[in-house]
Amino acid sequence: MFRCHHLVRFDDVDGAGIVYYPRYFHFCHKTFEDLFNLKSPINYPELIKEKLIGFPTVHVEADYKKPFFYGDEIEANFSITAIKNSSLITKYEFFNKQELSFSALITVVCMDLSTKKARPLSRDLRAFFELFLVQA
Repeated sequence: MFRCHHLVRFDDVDGAGIVYYPRYFHFCHKTFEDLFNLKSPINYPELIKEKLIGFPTVHVEADYKKPFFYGDEIEANFSITAIKNSSLITKYEFFNKQELSFSALITVVCMDLSTKKARPLSRDLRAFFELFLVQA
């Protein structure tokens, strides 16, 4: 499992001071980028700009338990529940003060950005993702 933290900023919330629901998916993507930037030999910008590999989202399941508010410091837990030929099922759990507030299962596909088509995961990427594989 990979853990990181995010601060709920002013631009994350609506007029009531509550995190606007699409921003939860932004936190998911920030966590995915942080995974590469902090744990991988290649950072996310290099993956996209030099290797021409991206991971677009193709399916989402999410549960909202408790809202986040402006100024909250949230913990993000990331893991992978399945690795297939060219896709992953990623799991996100977000906590505020050790209480689960939001969870999501997000399927991403490994894409060749030059052709905009799915491509198999390389051995290196597969080995990296296996470090975060857990039982569903």
